[in-house]
Amino acid sequence: MAKVVSDLARREAADGVLTDERMDELDLAPRRQYRQRLAGGYDETHHALLRQLQTQQGERRNRPRGFWIAEASAEAAHHALVERRRVSEVSWAVLATDGAYNTMTHVGLTDWPAIAQAGPSELSAILDRCQQWERDRDPDARQFPEPNGMTTRRARRYGSARSPG
Repeated sequence: MAKVVSDLARREAADGVLTDERMDELDLAPRRQYRQRLAGGYDETHHALLRQLQTQQGERRNRPRGFWIAEASAEAAHHALVERRRVSEVSWAVLATDGAYNTMTHVGLTDWPAIAQAGPSELSAILDRCQQWERDRDPDARQFPEPNGMTTRRARRYGSARSPG
């Protein structure tokens, strides 16, 4: 799943983030159970719940009334949430996986207009900072729980040479 932060989203949405919540809306019992246990760390029960959850999510991946992952099927593109805007309406946007977005906001890396103007090495440094924080400050994922510990983080920025306004 991914989050999109843009100047347009910040004007139109309360939190300035466009997001696809379809996976969360599945409301699967193993997800509720492991989320309740996350702050306690990882044990065999936690891993068993994750296996159950992954099985149930797999049954709903790339299916109607489920959720869509383009990496697993090109058909997913036909089910994408689409927000069309004129280029003149959006001067910048940041697209990030949930893992990147959640950690970035948790550690205060939220100057989205500046991030939208960042180059590849700057984006990489931001993601490295998130991973370093997780590794050094929260290795057991107690402050900021993630289902699998360290998670995949990706971010892309889309911005013009204009000032990030």
